[in-house]
Amino acid sequence: FSHITPKSTARGHTSRSSHVMEEHVEEEYHHFEEDDGSDADSEEAANDVLQDHLISKLIAESISSNHDNSTVVVPKEMSPKKAEKSLDDWMRRYVRVVASTNNTNHAKAAKILEVLVEAFEYSFFMARHLELMVDLFQDYGCTPTSEFFGTYRVELIVSLFGSVVDLHNFEIVLRRLTPLEAACVYCRIGWLHLYNPMKPQGAYELDLSRREERIVLKTITTLSTHEPGENFMEVNFRWERNMDPMPGFELTVPWMTEEGLPHKGLFYVYYYAGEGKGKKGCKPAIRLRKSMLHLVLIDEEEIVNELDRDKHDRQVTLVGESHLKANLSMWYGYLAYNEEEYKK
Repeated sequence: FSHITPKSTARGHTSRSSHVMEEHVEEEYHHFEEDDGSDADSEEAANDVLQDHLISKLIAESISSNHDNSTVVVPKEMSPKKAEKSLDDWMRRYVRVVASTNNTNHAKAAKILEVLVEAFEYSFFMARHLELMVDLFQDYGCTPTSEFFGTYRVELIVSLFGSVVDLHNFEIVLRRLTPLEAACVYCRIGWLHLYNPMKPQGAYELDLSRREERIVLKTITTLSTHEPGENFMEVNFRWERNMDPMPGFELTVPWMTEEGLPHKGLFYVYYYAGEGKGKKGCKPAIRLRKSMLHLVLIDEEEIVNELDRDKHDRQVTLVGESHLKANLSMWYGYLAYNEEEYKK
């Protein structure tokens, strides 16, 4: 957790914005100015160092005790010595809650969730940090919070989603979840906040009556026509979930137009991209994939090497926007179709 950065001192982090967003999905935006280089107050700086040290220490203790990882934020108004004593007292109370046989799994999971969110909601961190929390939170975190909204691990991901700086790596978090948990995360956060056209390989089941899933399908079908190799595997389509798939279904040319693409039905496909090794003749269309980032929450300029992220003089060659402008007809007429805008 050495790369966790308090949001109040984050450098070079700009807000992420989505060009296409469902009305019911709200995204919190954070705006920060560049660090002017002035020295921080010595006590506040000491507290920050202490907080990072104790977070790592408590997680290590939690693992060795067979308890889920937990952390606590050190109040800024406390001196480091008082904060450490308060933290020790608080940690003992926390361990009692988790270790007690009188408390239900719901109570323990809720407490751990509260601790993790309280500790990390005011910090920026990498997707791998959230993956670690989700993985260590497995025992109690898999307890359902309700019948339809997922588990406490889902609540953790939804609560800390806005703190992840490398959303293009978010699939490493999702791979730790059960299918039900992953479905709940997609439902609550939104397809266009999680989908990464730079890494399209995988299985999809998309409802064409839902706008976000319809857009994801358009990106996949467009990639299949621009990228060589055997991309579409295990394709099928059904009009209703309780119906059998259409026998002999194949993706036809009309599906590549807004008028020919059905407005209902369930489309299933496994998109194969060569596993990043060019297998089966597959080759990524990098410029096209980067242009599709304009449809999702990921910014092209954020896709950088982790070691270069904090460099003020880092240069990123942006090619997505130029490719978009060179293919406006495909965008206005299909990928980002807007009936009123298209008529203009």
